[in-house]
Formats: sequence, C-alpha cells, structure tokens
Amino acid sequence: MTVFILLCAVMLVAAMIVLIRPLLRKRDDATATRPSAVASAFVLAIIVPIIAAALYATQSNWNWRQSEVVAKQAHDAQAVVAQLERHMESSPQDLEGWLKLGRAYLALDQPGRAVNAYQKAFDLSNGTNNDAAVGLGEALVLSDETAIRGRAAELFDLVLSRDALNPEALWYGAIASLAAGKLEVGRDRLAKLMAQNPPQQIREIIERQIQDIDQQLGKTASTAGQATPGASTQAAGASARSIAVTVSLSPSLVGKFDARTPLFILARDGAGPPLAATRRVVGDLPLTVTLSDADAMIAGRNLSSVQQATIVARISKSGAPQAQSGDAFGEIAHAFSKSGSNKVEIVIERTVP
Repeated sequence: MTVFILLCAVMLVAAMIVLIRPLLRKRDDATATRPSAVASAFVLAIIVPIIAAALYATQSNWNWRQSEVVAKQAHDAQAVVAQLERHMESSPQDLEGWLKLGRAYLALDQPGRAVNAYQKAFDLSNGTNNDAAVGLGEALVLSDETAIRGRAAELFDLVLSRDALNPEALWYGAIASLAAGKLEVGRDRLAKLMAQNPPQQIREIIERQIQDIDQQLGKTASTAGQATPGASTQAAGASARSIAVTVSLSPSLVGKFDARTPLFILARDGAGPPLAATRRVVGDLPLTVTLSDADAMIAGRNLSSVQQATIVARISKSGAPQAQSGDAFGEIAHAFSKSGSNKVEIVIERTVP
C-alpha cells in the first residue's frame, strides 16, 4: 500500500503535464470552453492523482481498481513488471494478467506501454470489461492529451452506460465533460460520486467543484446548497489574498518568441502544484496581472496559506506549464505584507538550460 501511494506521487507530474495542456488553450480557440469552465476542468485535472493516492491511503470501501502488482513487491516494482511480462508472453490470453501489467506500467509512469496492455485486456473481453475500458482511457490521456476529448471520453461514457455509478468512470468522465464545456454533465457525474460517501478530504474537494459549476450555471446559493448538503463554507469565510505582478521582457529577448507563445505567471511554495497560476501570451507583454486565492489549483492550497512565495513568469516554448529547456523566465521571492499591499515586478531575462 505504501509503495503504491509513493508511486502515485510520481504519476502526479505526468498527469499535470498531460492533462493541463489541452485545458489551457487560447480563449479564441474555436473549441475552447468559457474561462470559468476551463478553470473547473483545470483544477480537476491537477488533483486526479492526488485524489487517487488519498483514496488508497484512507482504504475506503469504494470499488476502486486495486494495484496488487506494486503492493506485493514493495522493494522491486521493476522486477514485478519483468515477471509479469514473462508471464504474458507464455499466457497471452490471461485477461487479469494484462490488467495487472497495465496498472504496473501506469504506476511506473509508462503510459504508452499501459495503453498496449489495457488494449489487450479490452480486446480479450470484447470491450465488456469495465476495468480494461477505464484503464485504457486513463492510459490514453496520459499518452496523448487530446484523448480527453476523443477516445478516452468515449471509453468513460461506455462504462457509465453499463455501470452508471462506477466511481472511476464518474471521476474521469467528469473531467472529460468539463474539458468539453459540458458543465451540467460534469456536475451530474460529480454529484453521483458524492453520493457514494467518499472520504472527508475528497468530499470537500468535490463539493467545492460542484459549487463552482453551480455558479457558472447561474444557480442560486440556496439551490447549490440543496444539491450538495454539508458543503464547506470555509473558503467563503476566509479573507482572500492577492498580489499584483508586473511582467516585462528583457530587451535582449525581444523578438525571439512568437507573440502567441504561452506565458505562465504563477506563485510557488517549494515543490508541488503552484499556489496560484494564470496564463497569457507573449504578445500581451508588458502587462500587469493579479494573482489571488481564486487562481488556486487545489482547494486549501492558496496564497493565503503561506507567508511567502516565489513569483515566476515563464515563457513556455512547448506550451507546457512545467519549465523545460529553452524557456525564458524571471522570478522573485516575495514575503506577503500584512497590510494587504502586495506588488512585484519581474523582468524575463533568464533561460532554462
């Protein structure tokens, strides 16, 4: 169990890279959703692996897929994979073996191989095995970000057509729906997930997402409260913190980036997801943006939760929010003022090696 949870952390980085990119497209994209809808999908995508780890850590009684391969071999996951691979060479009709191999590949951050393993299981069951369908959908998304709007979404829908309360299909299906701008469908799936009595920390996250969707759909506060009884009001009662960030480009870098190249402005507190983040493009420079608690990606982890943070402005040549070689950036450490007046200026003048 412990090893699987640790391996889930490894999956977090891959999940962030793969799932965020299609949800951060420019607003003038013909297929883009409303900014508020994208924000919901953005948050959901970030916390997928975190929720998976938490579910296993609390040992809930949900019918989540079990990772027997990694749990039984706490000190040598690679040896287990090699053993399974040899087994599948001699027993290619073993459906459960392909499922185990797919889980192991995902845990080891090898989504391409996981796709092949889950596809084998899916084909052996003639598409009737829900574990194979959900696993294949997840692996496809981690291998190709566009799958969240394509085949992966179709697989989650297929499972839900057979098992309307399948927890994993509801979760990933909600992400797919929000990514496609189908707020009502996404909300309905999250509500069904809530009805299965998830652990408290998971419940609070889902409640906040449902509340956010309700606001986007124009529901009143009373209606939203009826739909999600017991919703947390902690976030609403907390005093929000914000910081004004003025960003400019060093003269030495002017003209070296296309005006449409993504520009990420974010606040960090060590490792892990940013405390707040927003996306612009190089053509917007110079500019001033305000980062606030409303830009948090994980409930409860925001600017108000820390006393100081590193504010970063980064031009991403690849379009990914994670720093990569060739990206240009500037950053500054900032201690938040108790008076509420928080402003910083950043010049993008350095390049990631």
